[in-house]
Amino acid sequence: DVGRLEFKGRQLQGTLSGTITLRKALTESVLNLNGTIEPFAALFEDAAGVQETVAFLRGRIDQGTFTFMIEGTLGHPKIKFT
Repeated sequence: DVGRLEFKGRQLQGTLSGTITLRKALTESVLNLNGTIEPFAALFEDAAGVQETVAFLRGRIDQGTFTFMIEGTLGHPKIKFT
């Protein structure tokens, strides 16, 4: 279990919790995580080349924190914004 992981940087901050079920082949370990992200304006200063993600986050920055899920495996994670 990942009880609560907090992260903070110049570009964003957030939390993450849930489970990571480890497998012998590490890339096959199963992810079931939920989190929140609060983007800061600095995120968009160096964001060249990721236009779709930047547009999505820029549209959400006025709303503050938003939630996301990470599912799948370490080798093939799937991130969904909610």
